[in-house]
Amino acid sequence: MLKNVAGQSIGVQMTVVASGLPFTGAVTIYVTGDRGTQVIGSEGSGLCAHEGNGFHSYAPAQAETNFDHIAWTFLGAGAITVTVQLYTESVTDLSTIMGPGFSASTDTLEAIRDAITASLTALLGNLQAEIGTIVGFPTELHIGDSYTDDAGQAIIVYVRDTLGTPISTFGTHAMTDLDFAPELVITQGGQTGRVRATVTYVDPGAPESYLLVEIPASESRRAGPGAATMQCVLKWTTSGAQQTLATQNVTWLPLI
Repeated sequence: MLKNVAGQSIGVQMTVVASGLPFTGAVTIYVTGDRGTQVIGSEGSGLCAHEGNGFHSYAPAQAETNFDHIAWTFLGAGAITVTVQLYTESVTDLSTIMGPGFSASTDTLEAIRDAITASLTALLGNLQAEIGTIVGFPTELHIGDSYTDDAGQAIIVYVRDTLGTPISTFGTHAMTDLDFAPELVITQGGQTGRVRATVTYVDPGAPESYLLVEIPASESRRAGPGAATMQCVLKWTTSGAQQTLATQNVTWLPLI
């Protein structure tokens, strides 16, 4: 039980002396604090509430909990008297913890609260009802080829949900945010054949924004012939939020 705190309760199971059955009659509580004089409960003249099947409870006043050791004695005519003893636990007031010169910008408790709030905000920002998917990425790529804007072969892809609707926001994060930094990697197992692309967000206004994916020849040469997996992850560097899009299968072909 907490020391000097209102809104608490104490209860016991009462038994009939003669039969051993649950006692359902009237029960009165007496309180003894720190080896002091035993007094009848101050709330409702000490009358307890029968909760059912012989269990009786009492809601003490705050002052009745302001002891280090408390003995709660439950009495009922024809019932076995029961005394419950306990030690209370002190609760330090928040203003005491903060102390003189408390500052919301530097106080440890405030810092912890702010960190938790920031983490929850980032977590909620990652939530998305429908996972996004890349539309327009080729199913075949040639090893050693240059898929860049300068070479006129940059890959334009769109991010859409499972219903085909364009997506430009994920939770509280948008692709137009300054810290938006998408990543696209094509893998063939482990680090072998790992190809990294440069991804740029482009918003022409209409009909739809897109991601410009560029893979220079120096990167595509890292691939080996055969099947691979393309994975795109949308990231926001400031908050650390990210959204992983559905993977796609890609086949690397030798350059002809």
